[in-house]
Amino acid sequence: MTELSTVQAVALAVAGSKLAKAKKELAPGIHEVTVTAEITVTLTKGVDYDQNIVPKADAWGLLAAALRGKDSREIAEIVRESLSGDLKGEIDRLKGAAAAAIMVLKGATLTRCAGKVTHSGLTVSLVEVTEAVPA
Repeated sequence: MTELSTVQAVALAVAGSKLAKAKKELAPGIHEVTVTAEITVTLTKGVDYDQNIVPKADAWGLLAAALRGKDSREIAEIVRESLSGDLKGEIDRLKGAAAAAIMVLKGATLTRCAGKVTHSGLTVSLVEVTEAVPA
């Protein structure tokens, strides 16, 4: 077996991730399959870059701090309110406020990030397929 180059491995991973959506239709059992295919895809990798990464708030820690001192009745009322309404706007506002507070308290860390990989024009052409009967 020939060793895959880095770019070939990435192309194969892209094809596999796109085709893996079919797994919902796969019948239970063991399937032994040999597939020979031609995969064509255009890969683009950006340059590595530096980014300021802001630490994320621990949601459970924030919740514990917010609920500290509340009795079980008050906590039950807060849970009931969280389940009964659309809080998307309020959640977004509080996330922003928490991120700003963390930035002030902890600051950001300059981190080297790998360039993003994007793809286009994926085609997979089957050359030969051999499938054993499922066990």
